[in-house]
Amino acid sequence: SLSGRDLPIGDFSTEKSNWLEPPESLHAAGIAGAGASASGSERHTSCEHATVPDEIPSILEIASSQLGEVTISLSYDSALGGPNFQLPSIDELRGLMELRCLQSYKLIDPNFDVIKILTDMCECISELATNSSNQSQEGNEMPALDVLKKSPTRGDAEKNKENGCCKAAMMLNESFDNHCSGNGFVDNVGRKELVVAPQHHLTSNELRHVLDASDITKGEENFEISWVNEINKEFPTPFQYISDNLVFQNAHVSFSLSRIGDERCCPTCLGDCLLSQKPCACACQAGGKFAYTPEGVIKEDFLEECISMTRDPQKQCLLNCTECPLERSKADDFPEPCKGHLQRKVIKECWIKCGCNKQCGNRVVQRGVNYKLQVFLTPDGKGWGLRTLENLPKGAFVCEFVGEILTIPEFYVRNREKHTSPVLLDAYWGLKGVPKDEEALCLDATCFGNVARFINHRCLDANLIEIPVEVETPDLHYYHLAFFTTREVHALEELTWDYGIDFDDLDHHVKTFQCRCGSKFCRNMKRSI
Repeated sequence: SLSGRDLPIGDFSTEKSNWLEPPESLHAAGIAGAGASASGSERHTSCEHATVPDEIPSILEIASSQLGEVTISLSYDSALGGPNFQLPSIDELRGLMELRCLQSYKLIDPNFDVIKILTDMCECISELATNSSNQSQEGNEMPALDVLKKSPTRGDAEKNKENGCCKAAMMLNESFDNHCSGNGFVDNVGRKELVVAPQHHLTSNELRHVLDASDITKGEENFEISWVNEINKEFPTPFQYISDNLVFQNAHVSFSLSRIGDERCCPTCLGDCLLSQKPCACACQAGGKFAYTPEGVIKEDFLEECISMTRDPQKQCLLNCTECPLERSKADDFPEPCKGHLQRKVIKECWIKCGCNKQCGNRVVQRGVNYKLQVFLTPDGKGWGLRTLENLPKGAFVCEFVGEILTIPEFYVRNREKHTSPVLLDAYWGLKGVPKDEEALCLDATCFGNVARFINHRCLDANLIEIPVEVETPDLHYYHLAFFTTREVHALEELTWDYGIDFDDLDHHVKTFQCRCGSKFCRNMKRSI
């Protein structure tokens, strides 16, 4: 049993002459195996107790029976807590211990679990003790234990805490003389030395990422999204997680109910619009048909048309601006003509003024992430990436690209100060004549963004495609940019999308990079004739 009080770390050592009787709880629940319990004399000859000085009345007990079962017990005098002393639960203990370990050490694996560490320690002692009976002690060395590379799963931890106590019963026919001091060493354990790793001082950003390892979204999404580094000890680049786009300063984005007329919503609909016999007003704005199926994925024909418009040169349609905002914002004396903006199909979702409910089949993107995802460090040099932890069907909504809403002039000012990779909201630029500066917008997820900022580029055959989705406003210059799967995606497969970069265009708004997508269609690959 452990108290919740913080105790100072001091020197304590085992004295064989003490031979204190272990508490009854230790013998009743701690010593397990074959239903047998050791007798009093057996316990006196097989148990050793590590006691601390009188000012710190705590006891470390290692007890074993003749059969070899062992239990390590930490017990504190309940009088330390006063009249209101109450033992914490195993979950409270584990949570506090894990928090302190994360603050003191660079343990970046989200599966780190204190209870499993105790069990692993007993298993290692048992293994070493067994090996020592067959080998000479001379020349033996304690193997290094890499906790990060052999991390337990939460499932294992749940099994270890079922009985509500920190216990590990293992076969062990050897006793130990322990001496532990505040310098971080445990001496003479089986005549060897265990070294505790020194503490590392984490920066505020590193500590924030460590604490957010199990959920990088900080609770902003429907599902927790963990991050994991299986390559080295690098941390993700610091950023603030947001689940909705936010205007930085000058962007003109207005969400006004009065500007949404009845012709742009379906106030007479009930329940699920997809179940109605004829398309509602929202469907009519997207070509007279709903883009989604009742299962929540994009219809096959709609998806294939979006893919072909993006990837097939013969079906691509470029819209040219009379005066392109990208060229105008460069403030050159002789701006170049517009290079064209890709025409796209658009999805129109129901919203607040519609009569349907939140679970309407035409409300997919606005309900957020609904699949289990994970941020991970890629092994092929692409940096951080995003992968799925479950199989995804074709046409499934994964996430939208979320970031700060910038005007193009704001983007160029920011890009001069640091490297940014914005996403243009240019689907309608060529249809509106000359867009105003405050209406020519892009999204920047460098400082504020969501999980989509980790999606890597892949030329042509990426497994995600971006589709504009209108939700809150009839203004054509602002929309959501949603990612849908172009095919079935298997669990643990990296999610990618084509940034649309022309690697031969040195004047592209996104700074070119050495592409490592690995696609056979890579546009950055040097091909022989």
